[in-house]
Amino acid sequence: MKMKKTFALFFLFNFFTDYFSQDQDQVQYLNLSEAMKINPDSVFNLSLRKMKLDSVPIAIMKFKNLQKLDLSNNHLSEIPLFVSQFKQLEELEFSKNKFKQFPLSICALSKLKTLKFNRNEIDSLPVCISNLSNLHYLDFWDNPLKFYPEELIQLENLKEIHAEGIRYGPKFQEKW
Repeated sequence: MKMKKTFALFFLFNFFTDYFSQDQDQVQYLNLSEAMKINPDSVFNLSLRKMKLDSVPIAIMKFKNLQKLDLSNNHLSEIPLFVSQFKQLEELEFSKNKFKQFPLSICALSKLKTLKFNRNEIDSLPVCISNLSNLHYLDFWDNPLKFYPEELIQLENLKEIHAEGIRYGPKFQEKW
């Protein structure tokens, strides 16, 4: 009997240790069909990855508590204004799409910590990118940006930038 209790405690300890020490990359994302079947308030991580979307479905508007949204590997060229209502959003990815301009609605996402939009056709970043004061990680490599905007210097929490192939401006070089 004592051995069963010891084993059960050992199992529970290992389960909780594994569960709470999971890497951020292993976060469970729901796809749209799964998310539509549950209470919208309990949807925190949503993946619309590789769905061949030309536009962001308006149905996701009801997921007000989204923290992570993956729109990568689609045919998107814009992000609708309603995305700016996701005030809890911490991570947004729209890599491998057809964006030519940086979506201004993103500038309203003040809690955003991770922003990934590599492999698009964006040639400049707007001044409002400085509004993303909580941004820690920015990934925009393989976009035809001609220079780093000086507004990035104002992002004091920014710890990592992934941006091969983009030219550095003198003020940016000074800071980084």
